[in-house]
Amino acid sequence: MSANSLVFDAFECSRRGLSYGGEVPLAQLTRLVADLPTQHGKVAWQVRGDTGSLGEALLQLDVKASPVVVCQRCLEPFEWPVDSLVALQLVRSQAELDADEPVSDEEMDEGYEKVLGSSHFDMLEQIEDELILAMPYIARHPVCPTRTSSGDEAAEPQPEKRNPFASLGELRDKLKKD
Repeated sequence: MSANSLVFDAFECSRRGLSYGGEVPLAQLTRLVADLPTQHGKVAWQVRGDTGSLGEALLQLDVKASPVVVCQRCLEPFEWPVDSLVALQLVRSQAELDADEPVSDEEMDEGYEKVLGSSHFDMLEQIEDELILAMPYIARHPVCPTRTSSGDEAAEPQPEKRNPFASLGELRDKLKKD
């Protein structure tokens, strides 16, 4: 794999147990950052070739990043920590990837995610896929910084709640007078 390219032979990496790693600017991952605020951080990644207990070609991928997301409660940006370790099982064809083969108990225990391997495997695309999968559907701070120390939302004027039956009582009283 060249220094500025993230493309390599995935099956050779698995067979020989090779390892690669590096850092990539988050802003370079266009699918990930399309709906996010401006990104200034990096994603650190490490991949190691491996062979599974049943002889399957594997890549062990470790991805660490802190992309900036917007809290949907308070609308303030914050970093979402991602620390993902996934075992990717390499398959040789789209048909093999799409096949609904019964999964053995051992495979279920291993928890492999199947991906289409190739001699020109795009690691950047796989890193971006892992980050997208790790992102929250709705981003929220554990505790929003706009909350008061008691944990309540910042005091906002609330409209006076009127009893929905109050107007019926007024109508009743008016009818009694007539």
